[in-house]
Amino acid sequence: MRTELFTCAPLFPGRNELEMLARIVSILGPVRPCAWPELASLSPAASTLLRAPDPHTPLAYSIPQLSRTAHELLRGLLCVNPRHRLTARQALQHEWFSDLPQPQQLQYKLSPYSVELMQWYS
Repeated sequence: MRTELFTCAPLFPGRNELEMLARIVSILGPVRPCAWPELASLSPAASTLLRAPDPHTPLAYSIPQLSRTAHELLRGLLCVNPRHRLTARQALQHEWFSDLPQPQQLQYKLSPYSVELMQWYS
């Protein structure tokens, strides 16, 4: 994940699925049943965990070095409800990708030795 590349650390480290869900809830906050009606169909442990109380650390505080648009993209990709999660196509069309610096033409300056070698080979 790109965030893990920025921070050089896993975003949601955990030894199993429930530990990782606990970390997700600690950053993104609990999932409200009205936001994801299918929540009740998950395993009882996962369902209970995702509805945990609200004290959480907002994403912007967890990864402060990311820009506003990077946080928006990340929140869309991390949405727990798959129906509301960004698809790959939607993610690639996100504003964050247009904020990236555009590639520039590289200017090469050859040393006299390189020019001499090129002339010798031609």
